[in-house]
Amino acid sequence: MPVAPGAPAPASAISSAHLDPRFYACLCNGVGILGVTFVVFSPSLLSQSSIMNSSNIDLTQAPELRSVAPKPAKTFDFKLEGLRGLAALTVVLGHTVVIRQTLDPHYQPSGVFAFQAPGHLSVLIFFILSGYVIGLTNQRPLQRNGIGPYLKKRLVRIYPIYLVSMLLALAISQAVPASVAAANLTFTQVLLAPVLSANAPSWSLHYEILFYLLFIPVSYFRMSPVLVCLGSFLAGLAVLLLANWPGAPLLTSYLFGFSFWTLGLVLVNISRHGAAHYTSLQLLSAFLLFFSLEETNQLQTVYLKVTQALPGLRWSFSESVPWVERAIALVDFTYLPYCVLVLLIFTNRSFPYQKWLTYLLYLLPAYSLVYLYHNRADAVHFQHYLIPVCSYLLSVLLLVLSRSNVLEGPADWLLAQTIKLGALSYGLYIIHYPILKIFGLIEPFSGHWYTFLVRFIAFMALSLLAAALLEKRFQPWARRFF
Repeated sequence: MPVAPGAPAPASAISSAHLDPRFYACLCNGVGILGVTFVVFSPSLLSQSSIMNSSNIDLTQAPELRSVAPKPAKTFDFKLEGLRGLAALTVVLGHTVVIRQTLDPHYQPSGVFAFQAPGHLSVLIFFILSGYVIGLTNQRPLQRNGIGPYLKKRLVRIYPIYLVSMLLALAISQAVPASVAAANLTFTQVLLAPVLSANAPSWSLHYEILFYLLFIPVSYFRMSPVLVCLGSFLAGLAVLLLANWPGAPLLTSYLFGFSFWTLGLVLVNISRHGAAHYTSLQLLSAFLLFFSLEETNQLQTVYLKVTQALPGLRWSFSESVPWVERAIALVDFTYLPYCVLVLLIFTNRSFPYQKWLTYLLYLLPAYSLVYLYHNRADAVHFQHYLIPVCSYLLSVLLLVLSRSNVLEGPADWLLAQTIKLGALSYGLYIIHYPILKIFGLIEPFSGHWYTFLVRFIAFMALSLLAAALLEKRFQPWARRFF
């Protein structure tokens, strides 16, 4: 069964295949080439970034970051850009594998290389990040005369780049009805029309715009973010369990999604006081832990046990319902503690018992190692778990080394690169999928592991370049017309 872009991948067995050592060597070389490509293109395109000129990071603690933003001025969570960059890159990497035989129309990676990066979890992070940034930049309640400027600012930030990506998607699509095209150009896809298949990740922009609109009454009437977050979750749960009408799946997804989004508003009010200075190693460790969760999240295992023990209740909607109408599901809340942990670490915030809860969340995935040990005879199963387990073990290692000077310099440098990538994150997220579909239309030079590798390097380089041009050239030009 095809998996929707950004959806959690089913934990199905992966076909075994002989792994040519040259494939691994070329993959490593390819990643190196990609890094060089980004470093070559990024300096001139990022030099005028307004984001890079505003920061609250302690640059004296990270010499590599000092060269990225020499003039910290405004209160901006600079490290948060690193999280944006990592999340966007995860979505892109996930789509190159989960959308089968698209990057290379006649080849699909197998074995350990069939690992599907957690793109859907990254979208959940984006929702929380969005709520956090909106809450941070609109801490005073909206007044009547402030609603227009708020909406204009959001529209100017999102729509120009969105329009370019959707026009490209329409150009490579076949016989799109005018009503579908109009819906996708006005953020009303999902609700009024199907999502354009040539830019499937745009489903999340529909949700995002809805959440921006819902923030207006929340702020205007000074509603408690905690109560709104909890109320959205409980309302979604009630609709899931009790409603039987056709619109129930979409309403449930809206409510669950808004619960994630308003959680970002809640996190704005968590105090920074008493928080330790998180090193680059700790930040990278937190994201590697998050990266491993598709296969190591024991909270999801508990959820599955509970739902199996209560078969009389409806815990999810039928798969006959379009995925975008049930995109945010109850099971997604099993990742919520980890989303919160990652956000708190990247924003340098703290809460009571955070230390012990952090240890608990790091410890829980270790049970996956026990499970893997007991199933070690199954080579296919082992390959399926190899990358997430290695990601988890590396996250633990970086956490152990985080208070020493070991690897501090390389970690600072790597975080600086993710911050550069974060400045391109929205453009990369919304433009990469049409580019991926274009690669799928190219028949020559396909059907082998080396053609997939060459295509992957070219796809990543082209996506990064397109995102940089959109964010650093097109967006400032388009802003002049508003």
